[in-house]
Amino acid sequence: MFVYVFILLLGLFFVFLEFENISIVENNLENNTKIEKRWFFIFYSLILFSFLAFRYNTGYDYFNYKVIYYNIAKNINAIFDSRFEPGFNILVFFSKNIFKLNYSGFLFIIAILAFIPKYKFIGRFSIFPIFSLLIYFPGLFLGQDFGQFRQGIAIGFIFLSIPYIYERNFYKFLIFFTIAFSFHYSAIVFLPMYFLSTINITKKRFYIFLFLGIIFSFVDLSTIVSSVIRVVLNNNLGNYIDKLLKSNKADGTLIIFKSVSFWIRIFILFFIFYNREKLFKLNNLYELFFNIYFIGAIGYFVFFSIPLFSARMFNYFKYLDIIFLPMIVLCFKYKSIKVLYIIAMFLYCAYRVYNIINGQIESFLPYDYIFNWRRF
Repeated sequence: MFVYVFILLLGLFFVFLEFENISIVENNLENNTKIEKRWFFIFYSLILFSFLAFRYNTGYDYFNYKVIYYNIAKNINAIFDSRFEPGFNILVFFSKNIFKLNYSGFLFIIAILAFIPKYKFIGRFSIFPIFSLLIYFPGLFLGQDFGQFRQGIAIGFIFLSIPYIYERNFYKFLIFFTIAFSFHYSAIVFLPMYFLSTINITKKRFYIFLFLGIIFSFVDLSTIVSSVIRVVLNNNLGNYIDKLLKSNKADGTLIIFKSVSFWIRIFILFFIFYNREKLFKLNNLYELFFNIYFIGAIGYFVFFSIPLFSARMFNYFKYLDIIFLPMIVLCFKYKSIKVLYIIAMFLYCAYRVYNIINGQIESFLPYDYIFNWRRF
């Protein structure tokens, strides 16, 4: 457990170093300050990357994917003969048959594909990139990149596609989207964003859609979605998804009031929307980010009664919180409130890390790495 706590505390320390520049940020960042703090960002990123790339017998689905790695894509003809996506199968085929990598070597390649796109995205678009890494650690990092890495890779490439929505360059957007889709079919939900995310979210639209989304969160849509899945995917994959949908129904409407993820979305939506005139001036893409996050949040609320569906399908939108949660610190006037907010976000991250590890203790504890001399 120590290593997880160490990463959290180190992140908090770096965030407070980054916090020294808030007054400069509010008056537009100066280039020399960016360069000075960039080294802390790079150092913390290297720690996270090493933690991900060199793990051994650690992480959600570690052993499941180990079995999968040695049993699929054994030859070129088997690439498309699998329940897994072609991009993942191709990666397995080349890693195993061409480069002769063992499973640890394969996980190193996975770490590059999962981590580097998010590193580039955060470094380019976050006002406080170290703060973003701290937010990234308990959710997207431990939840996806550390276990469900097919979707983790897909989310990273979806992030890289977003600037091309702003530039209205459909072909470049399509390239990154296709890569994401080839690793996880759920990325299909993001394709309409090229056309929908440029809408103007007025105050009236904000309240109407938010109200309707929250109302639908109390409605059980599992039977309807299950029926559609069986019709559209009338095969083994459809039956598999249908089974998961039925086994992951929300346990009553009261779960809404217990869902931290649900209320974090509400919190972000209101804070960013009511401070949009100030915040959107900091980067031309922030309004686009908010539109995407808003659409994803409404989708999450509508399908909230189906946890598996709402979480998996709308992760591509939800994880823009790595940009928004650090940004909210600029919404507070007094320094003491800003400090309290940072501490609150740290406690939120610690709570999420505890929940993830406590839910899969045998997968995360003890943390082990490939260079552990005790095994040699």
